[in-house]
Amino acid sequence: MSAWGVGRQSGAGTLAPGSPVKAFVDRVVQWIPADVIAIYTVGITTLRTQTPDPNPSLIWLIVSGALAFGLVLLAALTTRKKVKSRDWVLACLAVVAFGIWSLAIPDSGWYSIDWLANNPGWVALIAAVGGLIFGAVADLLAPD
Repeated sequence: MSAWGVGRQSGAGTLAPGSPVKAFVDRVVQWIPADVIAIYTVGITTLRTQTPDPNPSLIWLIVSGALAFGLVLLAALTTRKKVKSRDWVLACLAVVAFGIWSLAIPDSGWYSIDWLANNPGWVALIAAVGGLIFGAVADLLAPD
């Protein structure tokens, strides 16, 4: 889905009915902020053309996390003409989701931390599992 999509809908209650597997997949996919991840990845690729190469860029990581936060609130405001307290929680959860999934991107700002830079395979694997777990439980953290 996207950070924008998280802000536009009200969470698990809007998931389409169906099998438990479909509901689980829908819940997990909902919490992959694909719009922000795409922009973040393009930014990292663009920064690679600079001399000297500024990657990993912690600043770009923070800016992208703020973008995830802002998109959720902007989508909520655009859709409902007001921002509810639950929207603030969803915005914070979108930042966490972005943080988890951005760990799997090469040259991510996270790689300015030595342990992460020295173990990229494990980091990507742990991030993927963490993203799946987070996606499965995130809606429980923002009740209606």
